[in-house]
Amino acid sequence: MISVIIVSYNTKHLLAKCIESIRENMNVPYEIIVVDNNSQDGSQHYISKLDYVKCVLNNTNVGYSKAVNQGVSESLYNILVISNSDIEVSKGWAEFLLPLIDPSVGVVSPKLVNNNGRIVGVGNYGSKDLCNTRGFLEYDKGQFDKLENVDFISGAFFGITKTNYILTGGLSEEYFFYFEDTDLCMKCKSMGLKIIYVPVKVIHYLNSSPTPTNISEVFNKSRETFYKKWGDKL
Repeated sequence: MISVIIVSYNTKHLLAKCIESIRENMNVPYEIIVVDNNSQDGSQHYISKLDYVKCVLNNTNVGYSKAVNQGVSESLYNILVISNSDIEVSKGWAEFLLPLIDPSVGVVSPKLVNNNGRIVGVGNYGSKDLCNTRGFLEYDKGQFDKLENVDFISGAFFGITKTNYILTGGLSEEYFFYFEDTDLCMKCKSMGLKIIYVPVKVIHYLNSSPTPTNISEVFNKSRETFYKKWGDKL
């Protein structure tokens, strides 16, 4: 049984696509939890009317990490799938990804491709320059189509056991936005847990999720926090 946790912020039309794609392409019992960060576009009203969605409605934007942690606190099952609201899954994703989520694994993440067919996430290997993401914005022509153990994955969509999420401390709330996923991967690796990239395609409407107006400041603060914590381990 699976707990799917979606973090929502002013993406009502994409959130609806995300929820419906999960409902149409899930082959095991599951629950959907949506944590909304004070959206002003009708998202909260929309999800509150869905009897198949468990809602956490924040009255302020608490950031991605805290919102995910709120969702985890509400979850019933030991297999967690964490998702942005601008994700759309398709047939077969669960069969490929879910069986790999076990106690020896930290996180599992799919091939993320945007709606123009360009790669936006295929896992990454260790480097001091974490912003140099392999394959980024290349057209997906079947490259990166093998299962791999990697060092980092994107936090836009990933699976993890609830047990391991709790053991690692989960997404750290010292990051409001950015680098929380990289931090989680470092914690997993420090505990000997694998980071697995699975070449099953999932659409990520990159740049469709609204970001803070002071995005450069937020990014730089998160990067500084990450390198102070992990720079000597890279």
